[in-house]
Amino acid sequence: MIHEVRVYNPSGKLQKVISQKALYKRSDRLFKDPYLFCKPKRGRPKKASSQ
Repeated sequence: MIHEVRVYNPSGKLQKVISQKALYKRSDRLFKDPYLFCKPKRGRPKKASSQ
């Protein structure tokens, strides 16, 4: 069972509430494409070593 999610800002004020329906949609999309919510690789791209 998925419960609604409450998102607060750093000062503690309620910013938004993510409903169960939205979370179920997100999980269904995630089953279809597991890499949907992956963050891109961080950091500087590595240069080829030129010797």
